[in-house]
Parts: sequence; C-alpha cells; structure tokens
Amino acid sequence: MRSETGPRRILEILWWSFVAGAVLLVLVVAFVLEPLPGAAPPWADFLLIGGIAAAVPAWLLRRRISERGPGAAQPENLREVQVRMFIGLALAELPMYAGLAHYIFTGQVNGIAVLTIVTVWLMAMFHPARLTGEG
Repeated sequence: MRSETGPRRILEILWWSFVAGAVLLVLVVAFVLEPLPGAAPPWADFLLIGGIAAAVPAWLLRRRISERGPGAAQPENLREVQVRMFIGLALAELPMYAGLAHYIFTGQVNGIAVLTIVTVWLMAMFHPARLTGEG
C-alpha cells in the first residue's frame, strides 16, 4: 500500500495533531495537576456556561463555510482550506480551555469531560475532507 504524501496528507496530519494534542492536554491536566486547594470560587460554575457559549463561534464559522459551499479540492484552494481549518480548530479548543479552568478551580471531572467532548465534536466538523467536500 502506497502512502500518499502531499498537501492533503499534511492537512490530515495537522488535524490529527490538533485533536490528539487537545485530548492529551486534558488527560495530563486531569491526572497530573491537582485542583487548587480550598473552596471553589462562586463564579466557577459559570465557566461551564462560558465553555458551552465558547462553542458558538466555531459552530457559526462552520455553518458559514457550509453556506458558501465546500472548498474546491483543487491544489490552488488548499491554502484557503488550511486557513479555514486552523481558525476553526483554534475556536474549537475554547470550550476545552473553559473546562480545564473549571477543573482547576473545582476539581470536578464531569465539566472537563463534557467540554472536551464538545471540543472534539467541533474539531471533527473542521476535518480537511469535510472542508474540501470529499467527506
């Protein structure tokens, strides 16, 4: 089996590295760092609401990209696909960061778990094959 190398394969590798990096960061924080001692601040639960709200910009960007139609899978448009993917993946990580902050302040794992699932779901929407109309 011949492995494909080229711009599309590089985008796939970059996408996987973003997803794996996000999940690994959550695992490292959850298993290595301990939450801050003492009572959780009263505003810590608002981080969960903020995390869900932080998912909206990535979802709106993906919706806007879908309305414009998929990027053509031509090599000259792969740069545009790369830019869309990086912006989308950066926005998709915001809920995870809110979950990390919630965990650090409260020690509750359920918030970080839910917001990490939201992040991975958003990242899946920015897979290169979906942005080029191939998937």
